[in-house]
Amino acid sequence: MFTRPRVNSALSKFVIAKLSIDSGKFQDDNRRLIRERFRLEPTLPIYLVLKPTGEVVAVQAGMERSEEKFVQFLEKGL
Repeated sequence: MFTRPRVNSALSKFVIAKLSIDSGKFQDDNRRLIRERFRLEPTLPIYLVLKPTGEVVAVQAGMERSEEKFVQFLEKGL
């Protein structure tokens, strides 16, 4: 999905951060962060669009195969 031109163009307007919730040294801490700070159940994948203040603007939990819908999700944060 991320290599598709429209998605890639939309993503270029964001600061990207990745939290691993299924492997790695901090997976338990990252799951706890998602549950406690964002009040969400950690799923794979889960995408959050945040304001610089940390406020959640949009959430995409689970796989989205439609390029159009994923771009619409990202545009909520612009």
